[in-house]
Amino acid sequence: MNEQIKSGFKGQDPHSTFQKYMTEIAESREFHGMPDVYYDDGRIQWEAPSNRTGGKFKDSHHRRRDWWARKAAEIGIPTTEDRWISKTAKRIHPTKEKPCKKCGRLMDIRYVYPSNMFEKRFRKCELVDSDFDIDQLEDIYALIDRLHEEPGVDATKVLACVIGEHPSLPSLTADVEAWKSWITEVYAPSEPKTLSPGVMSNAPDRFDGFHSFNRCCRGTADKGRGKKNLRSYSTDRRVFEYWASGDWIAADRLMGIVRSEFRGEPCKNGHDGPCQADHIGPISLGFCHFPCFQLLCSACNSAKNNRMYPSDVAWLIERESKGEQIVSWHSQALWDKLKHRVETHEHALRISKVLRDNRHSYMAALFFIAQSEQFGFLASLLEMEYAERDVSFLGLRIVDAVTKYDSIQYSARTTKYVLEQKARRARIAFGELDNYFTKENRNVFLAENPFSRTMLEATIRSLRTIENETADYNRSISEALKTSADEKIPAFKRVFSEYDRFDNRVYEKSKTLFKAHMNAVADVLSEMWEDDRYVREIDDL
Repeated sequence: MNEQIKSGFKGQDPHSTFQKYMTEIAESREFHGMPDVYYDDGRIQWEAPSNRTGGKFKDSHHRRRDWWARKAAEIGIPTTEDRWISKTAKRIHPTKEKPCKKCGRLMDIRYVYPSNMFEKRFRKCELVDSDFDIDQLEDIYALIDRLHEEPGVDATKVLACVIGEHPSLPSLTADVEAWKSWITEVYAPSEPKTLSPGVMSNAPDRFDGFHSFNRCCRGTADKGRGKKNLRSYSTDRRVFEYWASGDWIAADRLMGIVRSEFRGEPCKNGHDGPCQADHIGPISLGFCHFPCFQLLCSACNSAKNNRMYPSDVAWLIERESKGEQIVSWHSQALWDKLKHRVETHEHALRISKVLRDNRHSYMAALFFIAQSEQFGFLASLLEMEYAERDVSFLGLRIVDAVTKYDSIQYSARTTKYVLEQKARRARIAFGELDNYFTKENRNVFLAENPFSRTMLEATIRSLRTIENETADYNRSISEALKTSADEKIPAFKRVFSEYDRFDNRVYEKSKTLFKAHMNAVADVLSEMWEDDRYVREIDDL
């Protein structure tokens, strides 16, 4: 049996150093008791993915997760802590270093390598010549030594500038060895954004709890991890946080393509790039996350913020007249009542604020439903089905700083990332719902009247009448919500795998009642069009 077969990677040729490392880890006392160590033919089962659907080792992933939970308890890490499994992997690793599967380069598993943020701050400090090289594969200690040897450079001042404020930052009079000790004992364990690990945690998928490819090769060897390819995939988490409607898979994909291929285009206002894909109808105001964006530079994007101009409203009305869904269902009634009232700059700002209060009222209603533990109904509002298809844009181009294309091609998507995306959407959406009204300084106005309250209560009663069909689904989501941060994605993946074919049509009556509630909210808010809360005294330029 040759070494490639022994390694457990079919069709690949791991570096010899990595193969030796695999054997050492599999036989180490730190990993004693790991389930399903070997395949029947003697190969080490290094990878145990969660998406196996059959075979003797289809449950290896779950058995190993249980092993990691027992190991965490053994060393005193509560599984209720955030990132408990990655903390456990780092704590028990016997050497704190691992070789790269592709090139064999040995790298530290801890946060000891300069990140992009480190380099950005380093350049901004202007304490070292601009031609001084930052190698993100060189650990911070070697970098400090080079700085210390650089003529006319005070390494401690550079470090203090890059790190910024920290409660236990060493004195500028401390020598570089004291700074190194502080980084090892205090700073690196806090996993700051200025530093990166040599390899990312990946338990329980990988035997040792870490990705096979180190920082040196993950961007090239790991399929899909190249910088350009990563930029072409994007997720606007605000879509999930605000429970927005729309083809989020297509919209996310288009945002990613703009980021990777059209960043250099000029912005709508004629400024140079790089540009960002901007929602013409802000999703924070209840508009859909749909595949059409304008290009704005960072300054213009910040200036626009979550408000609209008359030209934005006119553009949205024009797109809507062509049959496109541009506003989420929960904001449709209010939009229909107010959109044709917008004639001035002040009107555009006014409708923006009214729509924002509509969003607050919607989030409050969702929170009320969550308190009644009708989680399956809430999940039905997240439009998970979009995750089940892939998209490509034909004839994609930029015209007048707006994305245009001839058509969208859809194809079925059956990879493990379908469940992954559903789980992430649920985790973000339900997580935001839980803390939305606990955020400080939120100026929230909740619109309601007797009829809106009646309709919301009727929604709950309707949901309770079908609990014989939905109770198990509700319970499964409830259990997923109670898990730790590390466990939530796997827990939601199990939920959506088990209830993959759950028929959401059971919620149609409840959705109709909920829509009636939001229509009543729209009545309240539209009648406040001239209210002092919304009317602004501005120069209408």
